[in-house]
Amino acid sequence: MVDTQYPAGYPDRGLDKVITPRFGDWIYRLRAWANSRGEGVEDRARRVVRKMEWHGVDPQRPTILCLDRALFRKDVVELRKRLPYNFPVARATTIKKYQERWIPPQWRRQTFFGDYLNGPLEASRPLLSRFGRSFLEQASQINRIDAVMAANTDYWQDDAIRLGCKELGIPFLVLSRENYLWPASAQMVKLQYKAAKFVYGGAGVAVASAPTRDTLYETGGFDAGAVWLTGWPRFDAWRDIAMIDVAARRTVTLVSYGDPLYLAPENFREVLDGFIDLAERHRGQLRCVLKVKKQNEVALHFQRHPRLRNAPIDVVSEEPLPSLFAESKIVVGFNSTAVVEALLSGAGVAVPTWGDSRRSAEASGLHYSRTGDREVAFFPESGAELAQLLEDLLENRVSPLGDSAARLRRFAEYSYVEDGKMSSQLVGEFIDHYISRHSKPWREHLARRA
Repeated sequence: MVDTQYPAGYPDRGLDKVITPRFGDWIYRLRAWANSRGEGVEDRARRVVRKMEWHGVDPQRPTILCLDRALFRKDVVELRKRLPYNFPVARATTIKKYQERWIPPQWRRQTFFGDYLNGPLEASRPLLSRFGRSFLEQASQINRIDAVMAANTDYWQDDAIRLGCKELGIPFLVLSRENYLWPASAQMVKLQYKAAKFVYGGAGVAVASAPTRDTLYETGGFDAGAVWLTGWPRFDAWRDIAMIDVAARRTVTLVSYGDPLYLAPENFREVLDGFIDLAERHRGQLRCVLKVKKQNEVALHFQRHPRLRNAPIDVVSEEPLPSLFAESKIVVGFNSTAVVEALLSGAGVAVPTWGDSRRSAEASGLHYSRTGDREVAFFPESGAELAQLLEDLLENRVSPLGDSAARLRRFAEYSYVEDGKMSSQLVGEFIDHYISRHSKPWREHLARRA
């Protein structure tokens, strides 16, 4: 009998739409059984290893194998620059692809998967553990693996690697890309983790902010002392930026928030129209930049906003924020972490606050109701007020708000800052702690294999 009663939120896409409704779970069980015979599991682990990026490892350095994800990539880039470790990368999408052959789509559920492995998916646990163990053992034949580091505590596809780590005595670590600053998001996470009976099965977790640390502990799924406050290493890149005087800068940046996920599409449309007007008025005198998140959003913005096609505006996706903001005199944006990052640049920061962008403090990043936010950012309440503010800032009739201390203090609420230390150093201390505790059993395992 075909079981089509799937848990809410399961990913129904690709061939899963055809295979699962017609054949049920048995096709996945059959593939798992076939791959478990002989070297099928080991062969797929080998394919993951072949696609790894080793980045010129030094055998004399500890090696932290990273499970690649967006944003986490930026952290790894900074860690490579600043720590005496190797940080090879395995593609998380590749690791996921092979497991999707064995796990029916209704069970590929973030946060809940660990509990499924103790219940309805218990029979799959040995296969996933074997895959994770084989992957780590084969990677270690190229270079010893001292720890594994992922970007999320609860992604289902990471559990196989975590199980392999547990068998081999390798610390499974997380440098979390999540940040639960808003009460609403923190409450949602706590409810989700408790509903899933989530228990973190790795060694330790490094997080960006104190609210995130507190939220994870309040879920009840993390041991005391397992969550470390480090901030995000990606922001260490600001240490390398040569700042020019704000008064001399001639770039204005609008950080896109046109996607409905930002909850202010109407406001963005009006702000973008005003931004195009500004660019036309100062054609040849300013560099006006519209910063979007992904390359595929560039064409989408031209499609949705026809005036943009002929406007003197650079629409960019790949330009790094530190270098872009360091040359910007003004940064405009709403409900984006990039706007908080702009505080590090010394630029004037403006958060449009009218229409559908006028939201509660609980649903906002920088917000006009908070005294600390009003000290470092402008909150124009109409298109006309924003247009006048931009002209005043450009002509130096108005100065950016907040001195460097006030701006850093506000930024540190978003990503922890410790006096005299970079986040990369704090993550290094986090890694060292677990390597020193766990490395001996792993070395003994490698000696036995040799």
